[in-house]
Amino acid sequence: MKGEDKYTTLCRHDLVFAAPEYFGLKFVGPYRQLATEFSPQSVQAAQKLRRQLLEKNPNLLMLAELRYHDVATSQLPEGSAWFERKEGALIAKSENTKYFLLDESNSEMQAQVARQARAVMETGALDGVMLDWWRDDADHLNLVRMVRAAVGDKGLIIVNTNDRPTPDHLHDWYGYWDKSLGKPTARGIHAADGSCRREFDHGTVVYNPLGNRPVTVKFAAPHVRLSTKETATAFTVPPEDGDIFMNSAGGQ
Repeated sequence: MKGEDKYTTLCRHDLVFAAPEYFGLKFVGPYRQLATEFSPQSVQAAQKLRRQLLEKNPNLLMLAELRYHDVATSQLPEGSAWFERKEGALIAKSENTKYFLLDESNSEMQAQVARQARAVMETGALDGVMLDWWRDDADHLNLVRMVRAAVGDKGLIIVNTNDRPTPDHLHDWYGYWDKSLGKPTARGIHAADGSCRREFDHGTVVYNPLGNRPVTVKFAAPHVRLSTKETATAFTVPPEDGDIFMNSAGGQ
């Protein structure tokens, strides 16, 4: 805001993510992407900043963006096997840029991102990490599993698709989402088949996460699957998908 310092403005939010350097952290070593620790002085500076920010907004969550999609050659040696290449040449992220694409499927590059994520959490200055340019596929699932192992159960992970042409990135709104489910009748659960479910007055919501197998949802009485208008007592929900199943009280 005009006339306000950037950190006061930042504290008007409850969530912020930025490069580690924004929070005062400095990687050790000549190449940023190869670093696995931050300088002690910068860690102390970041911890001090955290205390100051939390005084302004105790609810503030701070995440470090870690790069795995593209980097500059000043951040990683040009000959590195972590770069994606076409006919041996580096692939520019876009026109007139100094950033080049990384091979997101490279397991050692993924492991390095996880090492940096661990370093972020070890500073005690930040709450987790953000991974930009996301898409849901096997390579990215492997990456986020490594990062989760590195940051532990308490570390936060947020991903962002940016402007990748992923399905629904334009935030489509489906008409059947307007259907009222009524009030929840129980807490959401993680079912034994790996799906997530929650019961409402007028139906059931089911989500089957990426990496799981197709799951079968069964009901004692006929339900309507809102995405297809199918009426049945058993339905299959594929991985990385979900649906709303309305009971007789909810109608169609």
